[in-house]
Amino acid sequence: MVGCAPRPATTPVQVVEITAGDFFFRAPDTVHAGWTEFRLTNAGGRHVMAVARLDSGRTLADVLAVPDTASASPAWMVDLGGPVTGDSNGIAIAALELTPGRYVLYCYFGGDDHIPHYAKGMVKEFLVTGPAVADAAAPEPGIVVTVTDYDFQLSRPLTPGRHTLRFVNTSTQGHEIIMTLLPAGMHQDDWMKARAAKAPRPGRNFGGIGGLPQHRQIDMTADFPAGDYVWYCVFVGADGRSHLDHGMIKEVHVE
Repeated sequence: MVGCAPRPATTPVQVVEITAGDFFFRAPDTVHAGWTEFRLTNAGGRHVMAVARLDSGRTLADVLAVPDTASASPAWMVDLGGPVTGDSNGIAIAALELTPGRYVLYCYFGGDDHIPHYAKGMVKEFLVTGPAVADAAAPEPGIVVTVTDYDFQLSRPLTPGRHTLRFVNTSTQGHEIIMTLLPAGMHQDDWMKARAAKAPRPGRNFGGIGGLPQHRQIDMTADFPAGDYVWYCVFVGADGRSHLDHGMIKEVHVE
């Protein structure tokens, strides 16, 4: 599989604790380079902690100057992906490799007012300093999820318990992986019918991965209860249609 060559870790990855809420990130100002495990505690609301490196001397001020209506990040803003929070007071865990430079955390989710959360102050600048810790590497994932246009392919079935999933985006565009744990007895068709009727969508927000660009990977660690899930992407493509409308939804059975 892409991105899964054996790589034993002799040094644990660094752990960075972050808290997200309406509308803020509490995070350190400086992080060491190398493999980094972000542990994101959700203090309220539903959010994504997208991580982006700022190139060409750009700063937070340049990020805030990008119009809310922009369909994609500018070339100097290199998106890396990041965790999506689940229910309040839950913890979302994602790991990715950071090189030295200036970065931002930002939430691109919005509410009924269609204003992205970063425009309400949910953005945080931080520095990554080098060199990386010698011999530190991400642990090997138990399951690889290959992200394509428009599907998620698991290397093996998902069972109840704690797993590290490596999402590898092999497609031609960015995607996200939003997870919903369905109520007992409900399935993907029920969820889609509720969406079509513009009714409240059944299920528990479980979290996921947001803003994963093409040709990048990120690890997610979570405790998966048994049950039926829907995984989907609601990014909007160049044709103006949601990836979900292109069929990017999958029912995942955990048993």
